[in-house]
Amino acid sequence: MAYFKKALTWLAWFPLILLGYFQKAPYFPESPSLPLADQFYYCAITAGLLLIAHLLVSLRINTIALGVYCFLLLQAVGFQLDVSWVSQLQLLLLESGMFAVIAITAMGRTLLSSQGCLDKELSRWDHTRTASLVIVLAATVAFMVSWQFRGNVLFSIYIPLPLLLYLQGMLQTAFDRNPLKVQLS
Repeated sequence: MAYFKKALTWLAWFPLILLGYFQKAPYFPESPSLPLADQFYYCAITAGLLLIAHLLVSLRINTIALGVYCFLLLQAVGFQLDVSWVSQLQLLLLESGMFAVIAITAMGRTLLSSQGCLDKELSRWDHTRTASLVIVLAATVAFMVSWQFRGNVLFSIYIPLPLLLYLQGMLQTAFDRNPLKVQLS
């Protein structure tokens, strides 16, 4: 079971890789040509299946991955609704909308969970909340950078997302070493 949980942790990013594959990222020159709505349908189905697998194994999903899943599911539902203003909003926020949903998801986890965005049970909740608010702020900055460079996939997704994941990992590592001595404020 531990091996399955470890594999599921790495598979959490598969829907985003699949979306890059469908959108003909430079790493996948022979990817199929699909309409944008179909791309999000397939990625949302994959995200939904992985979310169900996380729930069945009772493994807490990464906050940023949960935000990506919610973004993909919202995009698929938006394309299914076929409402003109929703479609225009989707096309406008295509890259940067993901970071907006990540920021909203991180804020929700910060307010509603004792573990916050770090997935750590700490004795002091204010440390967890402070670190989670740093992640929310970083996701908001990533949204603004992505909005500024919309249309340029390198600067709107491929650079901000790994930096956001790196920041989250760095904060988790700092709390793993000594949760009471980490001062973020």
